[in-house]
Amino acid sequence: GVADTPDQVQGSSWNDFTLVAAQPAGETVLFAVKKSTGQIWESQRPSDGSKTIGMPGTWSTSPLSAPWGSTPPKLIYGDVNAAGQVELWAQNGTTVTPYLLSGTTLKAGAAVNLLTPGHEWPLSSLTGPSASCTATVCTPDTRGGTDAPVTGGVTVDDDEVLGKVADFGGNGYLTLPQNLLHSSTTLTLSMAFRADPGKHGILFSTATATPDKLPAGSMPVLYIGSDGRLYGQFWNGYVRPMISPQRVDDGEWHTITLSGQGSIQSFYLDNDIRIGMAGSDQISNGDALNFVGGGVFPPNTSTKVWINPPVKTDGVTASQPSYFSGDIANVVYYNKYLSNDQLTPYWQPSPMVGPITSAVNAGLCLDDAGGKKADGDAVQIYTCNNSAAQNWSINPDGSVRINGTTKCLAVAGGATTSGAKAILWECGTPLPTGAQLWHLDSSGQIWNPQAQMCLDDPGQSTTSGTQLQIYTCNESKAQYWIIP
Repeated sequence: GVADTPDQVQGSSWNDFTLVAAQPAGETVLFAVKKSTGQIWESQRPSDGSKTIGMPGTWSTSPLSAPWGSTPPKLIYGDVNAAGQVELWAQNGTTVTPYLLSGTTLKAGAAVNLLTPGHEWPLSSLTGPSASCTATVCTPDTRGGTDAPVTGGVTVDDDEVLGKVADFGGNGYLTLPQNLLHSSTTLTLSMAFRADPGKHGILFSTATATPDKLPAGSMPVLYIGSDGRLYGQFWNGYVRPMISPQRVDDGEWHTITLSGQGSIQSFYLDNDIRIGMAGSDQISNGDALNFVGGGVFPPNTSTKVWINPPVKTDGVTASQPSYFSGDIANVVYYNKYLSNDQLTPYWQPSPMVGPITSAVNAGLCLDDAGGKKADGDAVQIYTCNNSAAQNWSINPDGSVRINGTTKCLAVAGGATTSGAKAILWECGTPLPTGAQLWHLDSSGQIWNPQAQMCLDDPGQSTTSGTQLQIYTCNESKAQYWIIP
């Protein structure tokens, strides 16, 4: 039957095909592409299941003529253009290409880059006033949008890596278009930066007034904290930033991409593994003004406590200014969320290898009990000793493996309830199982999506040999892990 042998000539199963549909003149047309050969067939009446591909009836008796040979592209959907032609769209990284059907022949149309930003400020030049910027000094938006006014100590310098870049002297900032982030719940912000060694400060912020006015309504979206790490989040009702694994106040170039969609936020630093924000509330950007290179931190309150801010926020009554010292280039804004797949051409994550340290006690590390690397071994906290039993790799596929083996950090029995134990188990192939899948999350959490829970040190124990568990995420130190 059709469900078993769509291609009667070659006896294939439906798993060997990619299916896409279009509706010219309101009639559904189904296309089937054989993955191994690139051949594509058309069915004018897919609801009639009496005929198989390659046989007379509802399916074309011969494959359509396609331009891709035996290696088909990744077809993602079909539609009908303004001229009434069927288009089959294929995606390759961040580029999509339409294939137009004319008779029995498919022809490639013009490719479209999915990553075309709404605004782009390279920061490679400073100009005088322009049609979109009345300030004395401005920097152009090369996407034809609003040029950004420059305030204070910002100049353009030559850089051996990126060419012309903006140098921020610790007392200047750029003002991006008003309401750029306001009310946006689907957006992406990206920039390259190089902090002066040991210097900290705000890279990007929103506010209700300029930094010199010290507005209480302010949000430091991206900042280098007092510990030299990068912190980032779009405002969603509470302080819970995603945090870089390593310091970024090292005088080296880094690229940060912060992307959000509804309650989802993603933090991509260089080629580090994505850090997310699980179980968060909806993004609620409320401030009208947007600044690069400066901003303010409002005072801490009982419900809003900044994490390692570069200025004093505890025990003060007024907002505190914070400015970036170093170079910034290529500030880009997209009014869309960018996924891992879309970022692939620019972001190639590699495993993060080394000890995973507890925030409860820096002398305690994630440990394979007994170092046996065997199924069922307890995963515990233990005195850090640089042994193979504490050498973990956090991998792009979501697995956390011990010392380069095929043994993965797992939830015992695939349980999804608080208190389930953490163990080692043979890693699933080709991908880790749900019990072995972990995401790096905000506030240092290691989160299991299947259970919707975090890796946890029971009772914030400091006793070597305490077996770890999963537990409802609560942002306590028991769930804060310093990754390699």
